[in-house]
Amino acid sequence: MSHYWIGILLFSQSIIFGFLGISNQGVSKSHIFRRNLNNLSDGMLIGLLLFGLIPHVFKHWSEPLNMLAFYLIIPAIGALLLGKFLKKFQNVITYGTAIMFLFHSFVEGIAIGSSFSMLNFTLILTSLLIHKAIESFCLSNQLQQISKEVFFTSFFIILNAVIVIISFYYGISLKDLIFLENTEAYCDLITASSLLFLIVFCNQTQHHQSCSHGWNHYNFFGIFFSMLLILGFSQ
Repeated sequence: MSHYWIGILLFSQSIIFGFLGISNQGVSKSHIFRRNLNNLSDGMLIGLLLFGLIPHVFKHWSEPLNMLAFYLIIPAIGALLLGKFLKKFQNVITYGTAIMFLFHSFVEGIAIGSSFSMLNFTLILTSLLIHKAIESFCLSNQLQQISKEVFFTSFFIILNAVIVIISFYYGISLKDLIFLENTEAYCDLITASSLLFLIVFCNQTQHHQSCSHGWNHYNFFGIFFSMLLILGFSQ
């Protein structure tokens, strides 16, 4: 497959799964339907963290492991303890998480492009496409739960797709792969920390609205589904 069609595939996938993530928030959907799909999104994000982002960071982490645990646990504890207080800053949290994820998408697009000439590129592409599909669906779902602004989430989805395709073409010409590996690992750490914060914050502050509240079997199904997809197509 030529790099032209791969770029179109990356762009289309980010758009489709991004808008699928916010399609369940419409007023015509029942509260139970929204809750279950939001819980599924939570579970898939947790699965992505446990079987995708965190193992990748751990693989390339060169500092003491207690520092890695600190960077991952503190955001979740902060959201748990300060969730109600931070609710007044939820727009800042929403925009900040979106910006960090866009940077993550930029680095991932470069990673896909830089591996274009490798013999196992098909496996790498498949693995990262699954990774991006879960991210696009779940993050747009989480952001929509908090912001309630369809325009903002739609703009984020489109911008994310544009960044992925631009960074992919840039990555094709990139030569410094060692720098890329280190950058991607730290970027995954930032993304993992922000997603942990977002999941806990969302559940702490939105119990009375359409946000997930209370674990059920949809959370565990989401974790299991992410595990199957990520580990089944891991490199």
